[in-house]
Amino acid sequence: IASVPLLSQLSGRTPASRLPAIPGNVPDPQHRPAGCTFHPRCAHALPDPCEATRPALEEAAAEHTVRCARWRELAA
Repeated sequence: IASVPLLSQLSGRTPASRLPAIPGNVPDPQHRPAGCTFHPRCAHALPDPCEATRPALEEAAAEHTVRCARWRELAA
């Protein structure tokens, strides 16, 4: 979730304002893991629901969508 860019971060970018990197390798698009595509690399992933079910695309705010089963919990 912390890797999502904010418009305010695009101008005047400094090394301290860089987005955090997601460790690991991007999965092969033809052989994506079951569940959430990011669960093998996500520090917040849980066996259920992250490994079991692909999350639905949800609107978190106006013009801001997320595909994470835990976004509400992590945003709090």
